[in-house]
Amino acid sequence: MNMFLRILSYIIGTILVLFVWWSMSDLVIYVLDFNLWAIKSLCGFIPAPYGKMTESALRLALHADKALLFAEGIWLARAALAFIFSPGKNGGKVHLATR
Repeated sequence: MNMFLRILSYIIGTILVLFVWWSMSDLVIYVLDFNLWAIKSLCGFIPAPYGKMTESALRLALHADKALLFAEGIWLARAALAFIFSPGKNGGKVHLATR
């Protein structure tokens, strides 16, 4: 029973994360940008050779670049879908050629 609840909580958590990423990707991108800015500015206080090493180690450990890239990809997909399926001047009808 304990293992079942653990698996169920992982599934529910994954669904919630994907829902938030899909529905509020602007907020997720803002938070991820803030995380990258915080890493960069906090590592700026560390002396020169160690600051860059610490920054790249934190970026690798937190997967900050991959998460930001994924969130921006979701945002682009949402924007493309909104552009494709938005009702235009012709009431949502798509015309491939104009006369």
